[in-house]
Amino acid sequence: MQQKVLDGRYELERKIGEGGMARVFLGRDLRLNRRIAIKIPHRHISGDADFLNRFRHEAQAAAILTHPNIVDVYDVGRDGETHYIVMEYVEGTDLKTLINREGPLTAARAVQIAEQIARGLSAAHKAGMVHRDIKPQNVIVTPDGQARITDFGVAKSHLSTAMTETGVSFGTVDYISPEQAQGRTATPQSDIYSLGIVLYEMLTGRLPFKGDSAVAVAMKHVTEEPTPPRQINAQIPIQLEALVLRAIDKDPARRPRSALEFANQLAGYANLAQQDTLVNPAFGASGRSTQRSGNDSPPPRQGGTASAGGTGRVTIPPPRQTPVRAPRQEGLGCGVFLVGMLILAGVLGIVILVTSGTFNDLFGSLSGGTARPTPLINQTDRTTVPGEPSPTPEPQVSVPSLVGLSDGTAQEQLRSLKLHPLPRSEHNPTVSQGLVISQEVPPGELLTAGQSVSYTVSLGPQ
Repeated sequence: MQQKVLDGRYELERKIGEGGMARVFLGRDLRLNRRIAIKIPHRHISGDADFLNRFRHEAQAAAILTHPNIVDVYDVGRDGETHYIVMEYVEGTDLKTLINREGPLTAARAVQIAEQIARGLSAAHKAGMVHRDIKPQNVIVTPDGQARITDFGVAKSHLSTAMTETGVSFGTVDYISPEQAQGRTATPQSDIYSLGIVLYEMLTGRLPFKGDSAVAVAMKHVTEEPTPPRQINAQIPIQLEALVLRAIDKDPARRPRSALEFANQLAGYANLAQQDTLVNPAFGASGRSTQRSGNDSPPPRQGGTASAGGTGRVTIPPPRQTPVRAPRQEGLGCGVFLVGMLILAGVLGIVILVTSGTFNDLFGSLSGGTARPTPLINQTDRTTVPGEPSPTPEPQVSVPSLVGLSDGTAQEQLRSLKLHPLPRSEHNPTVSQGLVISQEVPPGELLTAGQSVSYTVSLGPQ
């Protein structure tokens, strides 16, 4: 172990974690008398001047981030040849261990964790920071269910070596975005993709792509479509699957526009699941996208609890069955009475016409001459009988993302939403036979139940 005290202030007590890039020690800040975590890079990385420069500057940038779902960075420094980062010590379990021990997680729990991660990412993105290495190992879940993101500021350096350096952990490529795998600059949408892969793993208990090497896995992120989560775990609600598949779309432009939007979509899904009204995960009852006014910390949901101190943690109860009440019969007696009165008035009118001779004149004109035009009743002027129920508007549903699904799965998803699938086929040199190439109605657009959705299925190479 390195010296027991760094810079005369940070005392190292014991090692509590180790990865391909660094070791983490439980320590104590002797000046403030508080527990801390101290991250120290491995010696073979400490000799890389470029790495150390980024390590220092990005850790300093991360220190300005303060959010309930981000582990705070307190200090960054150097004592002799030892470089270190001092962080908040968070007691809990990393999400990877949690998945390995308990996975797959329930939909409610997975959504609860993913929403918190998305809100932490939103705060970082607003501060101009992209994490670049979102994975379960970099998320700590506390005993009370709060998710905290760690390793801001060092991810870029780790990613730059993940696919080339011998001895460096290759776990990162399991969650790498296609654009990062192709050497392009990471963006907030890259973090959203990685979070989508984490959510996929929480719901299914497995990763979407595996390979014999890091390069093989990275290329699968670029070229292959993942197995739809419901084919692995049929308990996943179809609306939640649609959110996952949108987040891990190969095209960054088709993913949620921001981490905050993704968090709000997950919150909207959770609210609908809680009410047992899962029609559209990304929209509220009004049909509008469920948005909060730029606030990254969710308010307490009905039936849920938010932790004290504004941590943003939301406990989502499992979906429940809501009893359906029979339609009310108010106004039925009044309606019957009015109908009876109308019949009686009609009979009296006929009697008056017959006794006055008008009936014969009227009958003769209809049977013998030119018929007089009958005035039409304007349908918009129809009087509503008191107690008559108003027509119920047709419910609207959100079109799911079909691209990359098999034709059978696409039809199943559409029919479950009461939409009519209209597949057509064409040859495609790159997309495997039987998979959906494109769809005419974009994902997330609202349609009325009964409408049709056209899409194209690959016949494979010609």
